[in-house]
Amino acid sequence: MPRERQLDFFVATASDALPIKSAQDLMARAWFSLSKNKRTTPLEHRIKDNFVRITPHPDQGMATIYDYDVVLFIISHWMDEMNQGRKPPRGIVFTPYEYFRWRGIKANGRNYDRLRASLERLHTTQVETNIRQGRKATHHHFYWVQAWTEEIENDQVRGLLVEPPAWLHEAVVKHKKLTLTLDDDYFEISSGIERWLYLYVRKSAGTNVGWKEKFRLIHEKSGSTGSFKKFTHTLRNIIEKQALPHYLLAEVEGLDGESYLSMMRRGLLHPTHPEHEIEYPRQHKGSYPKLV
Repeated sequence: MPRERQLDFFVATASDALPIKSAQDLMARAWFSLSKNKRTTPLEHRIKDNFVRITPHPDQGMATIYDYDVVLFIISHWMDEMNQGRKPPRGIVFTPYEYFRWRGIKANGRNYDRLRASLERLHTTQVETNIRQGRKATHHHFYWVQAWTEEIENDQVRGLLVEPPAWLHEAVVKHKKLTLTLDDDYFEISSGIERWLYLYVRKSAGTNVGWKEKFRLIHEKSGSTGSFKKFTHTLRNIIEKQALPHYLLAEVEGLDGESYLSMMRRGLLHPTHPEHEIEYPRQHKGSYPKLV
């Protein structure tokens, strides 16, 4: 293992049943492209005095919500280390096979090429933010993967040494309570917008309370490059499918005439209809649920 980096590494636990963990900071809005198509336009969010700016590499494009799987893998192992009473170093060592088992995908050359491409995009996507900064005049500037190394033996990749940014390590290790467990079916969500929407709903609606948010604000937080009209159509299709694990979605018309997305844990009482428990089927066959 190279020591010249002066960075401590820990070896990932070989467990395919490790719970999927995500930092809440990365669930409140999109920090990644939601499309598999190459995105070369920057993504920026302004939240009162805070900001997030994501700049893609012109050739590699922006890291995607699917590349985020690697970040989830790292966060999940950091949390596992802490749950066992150890403070995890920032760097992590793992084999491609361990990652594939955790993701539930085949260990083959095609998937390794995809993993390598994900690491490259994570390594070349620039992130700037002042979230969790004590002083407004300063900000972090980092890459999702600061550096990564392949350990090769007999022309075979035996291990990967990955160095995540200090900002991410701090977000998890120093703010453990702000890390959430995702549903085991998260990786079964194929659509990029649905993956991000699940993250947003999981963070916003939680387990015991519901939440509602304007369609327009969700469009803004998604970082989508498409029109609001197209996004609204997509959102209504997602509501109709009712396919997000453990959560029910509905369109609610607000007093301001705007459309809101209502999010609630399955089995909870809807706040606008406290006397009724609303249970839509997983595959809703009628028109999209709309509560007025």
